Amino acid sequence: MLSLEKSTQTDQADLLPRKLFGLRLKDSLKFISSLLLPLVLGVFTLVITMQQQQLAKQQREQDRVSADRQREQDRNLSELQRVQEKNLNDERYQNEVLNNYIKEMAKSLNENDGSLTKNEVTATVARVKTLNIFRQLDAKRNIQIIRFLYEAKQLDKSQENDSLDLSTAELCHMDFRESAINKKKLNNLSLTGLFVSNATFIGIDMEHDNFSHTVFDVINFSSTHMRNTIFLDSRLKNTNFSCSQLNIVNLTSAKLENINFCFTKLKNIDFVQAIINNSSFEFAILENINFSNTTLDNLNFSSTKLVNVNFSSTTLNNIDFTNATLKNVDFSFTKLKRVNFTNSSLFNCNFSVSILLDIDFSVSQLDGVKFLNSTLYNVSFSKASLFNADLSLAHLEAIQFLSTHLDHANFSFSKLSNIEFSFARLEDGKFLNATLSGVRFSQASILNTDMSLAQLGTTQFPSAHLDHVNFSDALLTDVGFSSALLANAILVSSKFHRVNFSSAEIGYADFSSAFLASTDFLCANIYYTDFRQTTFSTVHFIGATLSYSNFSYSDAKHASFVRSSLSYIDFSDANFYKANFTGANITESQFESALSIQDATLPNGTLAHDMNLIENGQADCNINLTLSWTLKNDDVFTVSSDKDNYNCKFTLKPNRTRATMSQRVNLSNKWDLTFWRNSHAVLSASMSIGVSIQLRVISSIGPVWTVGKLSKF
Repeated sequence: MLSLEKSTQTDQADLLPRKLFGLRLKDSLKFISSLLLPLVLGVFTLVITMQQQQLAKQQREQDRVSADRQREQDRNLSELQRVQEKNLNDERYQNEVLNNYIKEMAKSLNENDGSLTKNEVTATVARVKTLNIFRQLDAKRNIQIIRFLYEAKQLDKSQENDSLDLSTAELCHMDFRESAINKKKLNNLSLTGLFVSNATFIGIDMEHDNFSHTVFDVINFSSTHMRNTIFLDSRLKNTNFSCSQLNIVNLTSAKLENINFCFTKLKNIDFVQAIINNSSFEFAILENINFSNTTLDNLNFSSTKLVNVNFSSTTLNNIDFTNATLKNVDFSFTKLKRVNFTNSSLFNCNFSVSILLDIDFSVSQLDGVKFLNSTLYNVSFSKASLFNADLSLAHLEAIQFLSTHLDHANFSFSKLSNIEFSFARLEDGKFLNATLSGVRFSQASILNTDMSLAQLGTTQFPSAHLDHVNFSDALLTDVGFSSALLANAILVSSKFHRVNFSSAEIGYADFSSAFLASTDFLCANIYYTDFRQTTFSTVHFIGATLSYSNFSYSDAKHASFVRSSLSYIDFSDANFYKANFTGANITESQFESALSIQDATLPNGTLAHDMNLIENGQADCNINLTLSWTLKNDDVFTVSSDKDNYNCKFTLKPNRTRATMSQRVNLSNKWDLTFWRNSHAVLSASMSIGVSIQLRVISSIGPVWTVGKLSKF
């Protein structure tokens, strides 16, 4: 029974999915199919309708655009026709005005013997009419008026007639080739006092033209040939003279701005008192040009050739002369600031009595250039070559001569401050009576140079090579020659204060009659050098090597020769008072030849004493007094001293109360007053009470006078 129920339930469950809402599955599918076709047709119809509407809308928009375009074309055509009609009317009007003007001027010319300027009234009327016509007509017809007046010789100033006055006229966008004969020649044209802009003169031959007091702006004179032309007191701006040839052109008192003279040949041009700004002369050739009393600012002369050019009394700012060639150019009485002469060549140029600030002559060649009595500040001559340059009486400060070659340069009577000559080569130079302060010659080569009478302060020559340099009568203070080589140097009668020759090599030099104070020759190598009659004050030759040198008649008080080597040195008649020879290599004969070694420290550390000039002055008991002394009445004899058995003393013979003894000492054999004018004899004595010593001097001519007296009473 239970099994039958389960079977019945399963059959019923299988029947349920086959019905939906009381309908069989097959019937449901048929119903859905019947609905699907109308739905698809509806959607299709909707899409087609929307597409048709979009196409209709686009068509309407195209029709509207086409209509607008047509209306715009109609308007433009109408406007064009109107403009054309207006232009035709204007053309007819301007032609009529031009024709009437020409007729009137022709009539006036006929009535006035071919001149519009002979009669003042006629000239005034012609001027007024012409200026009025210029304002009414365009550039094409205005140039026809210029040509008419030019061909009628009314724009030509001659001895018979003046040019028609067109001053204050404004001429724009004019091509003056239309006025030129065959479009190539435009001679004897006078347009003074005009305002000319956007005009063209390209390729025209121009001669005896006058543009005085005229203002030019955006003018093209390129490739023109211009001769005997006048721009007196004119104003030129944005003007092009490139590739032109200008000869005998007068630009006196003119003002030029943004002018192009590139590749132009200028000859016999006068720029006196002109003002030129922001202009270029690149690759131009300038000959016989006068820039005197001009003001030049921001100009480019690079790769330019200048011959016989005068810049005297001119102010130059921001000028470029790089790669330029300058010959016989005069910069005297000129002020130059931020001017660049890099890699340029200057021959016989004159910068005398000028002021040069921030100038660069690097890698340039200067031959025969004069800076006489000029002021130079922050100027560079690095790696340049200077031949026969004259810087005498000049004032130089912060100048660079790094690796520069100077041949026959003259710095006589000049003042040099903070100058750099390192690695430079100076030959046959002159620093006569010059003043040098803060100058450095590091590793420089100085040959055959005259520095006599110069004053050198805080100047350094480290590792420099000096050959045949003359420092005679010079004053050297705080100067350094450390590790330098001085060959055949002349330092006669020079004065040295705090000079350093440490580790220097000095050969065949002449220090005779010099004065050296606080000078150091530490570890120097000195040979064949003359120190005769030299005065040393606190001079150190410590560790130095001296050979074949002469110190005769020198005054070397307090000099230090500690650990020095003194081979074949002549010390004859030299004064080595309190000198220090500790550890020095020196012979006894050298000491003996000296004038004095009193209180000098000998090589072994002991003190030296000079030999007594008075024979038997210390009472030698073993020597007969009469051999050296002259005794009056033979009242004196020698006896052993009570204090020292090894010494004797002079004493009176018994029963004698008074005695006199004398001795004549010949000093002429000991020292020469010609060399020792300020020397003096020192008299010292150990004597008892009642003894007096009188020193008398007898000169070569005989007079006798008392010099000094020692007494003890």
